[in-house]
Amino acid sequence: MRTPFLQRTASLLPSSKRHTPFVILSTHKLLPSISSPEPLLSRSYSFSTQSQSANRAPYRRKGAPLKKPGPPRWTPIPALENPGLRVQGVTHEDILTNPKIAAFYAANFPPEDDEPYYEDYIEEEDPNFVMDDARKYNIREMSCFEREDRHRGTHASNWLRETQGLIPGIVYGRDDARGISGASKDSRLISTPFNQFQRERDLYCIYFKCRVYNLTTLTANLEDGGEIVDVQRVVPVELQMHPIVNKVYSCNFLRYYPGKPIPIPIVEINQEESLTMKRGGFIAPINRTIRCVVEEGVAIPEGLELDCTGLMNGDVVRADRLIFPEGVKVAEDVDVKTFLHGSVYGRRSNPKENKEVGGVEGAKEE
Repeated sequence: MRTPFLQRTASLLPSSKRHTPFVILSTHKLLPSISSPEPLLSRSYSFSTQSQSANRAPYRRKGAPLKKPGPPRWTPIPALENPGLRVQGVTHEDILTNPKIAAFYAANFPPEDDEPYYEDYIEEEDPNFVMDDARKYNIREMSCFEREDRHRGTHASNWLRETQGLIPGIVYGRDDARGISGASKDSRLISTPFNQFQRERDLYCIYFKCRVYNLTTLTANLEDGGEIVDVQRVVPVELQMHPIVNKVYSCNFLRYYPGKPIPIPIVEINQEESLTMKRGGFIAPINRTIRCVVEEGVAIPEGLELDCTGLMNGDVVRADRLIFPEGVKVAEDVDVKTFLHGSVYGRRSNPKENKEVGGVEGAKEE
């Protein structure tokens, strides 16, 4: 007598799987198709109840009531009792002693249910506070270390980047305020921590080279007994990035003094006053910065405002639309007549709407 097909298939299974029950609804749902190239024995394991039990819901007796959800695993704690839940590492003593941290918590984490909060710990501004020159003139702070002559060259520079986290560079240039002629003997080898470059690039992106810094040169970390050599005002130049990884590879600094031309970013304002830019138009920039001279005693501006009022599709934006603050003027090497910021691109406007806008503007002028 011929053995049934299912018994012959079960006899081929290992002894541990032979007595595994099958849920047989119909033969065509259980058995694979004959035309399938996959072996029958390898596919028969997927029908075992052992593999189905892993995804099965936990057993519950028929008619048993469902379990009620228990209490939450955590209870809300007022931020005043444990401020480290909001910002890691901040303690209650830090808020009581540092008014800036207290102001940060009061502004970012509003109180709930009339609980006591940090507004009581914010100190009033000191009326006798005197702002230092660096902050008054919009100059930021950076620090670097002296670099010895033995750390000059490709191999030494790679060693500084990979093992010490320092970016090699040179401070050079003339400084009339300090009587430095700018000869080669006045240049200085330095190495700047990578985190300081990353901090400034995160803040200013491509306009990092438009900033003026007070560069403090140290012999070593002040906590390790280092000493301050000097403080110079510099501008980042010749910034080199890694070709693959977006990291600073090398950066030099040029000495700065009042009256020396520096690039200043151009900031567009009054876009809503332009019919083309209100409809999604934009200015394709060619020059994002313009070289300017800032007089002594004047704060270095964050950017020069460019008025976009009345710009239409196809217009060319030149320097006559720039608004220069008092004490800031264009450098002598920049030709104002030929300087080009960019061109306006966007959707073409309706002539009827242009006539209406022109009529309204003409009526206002009259």
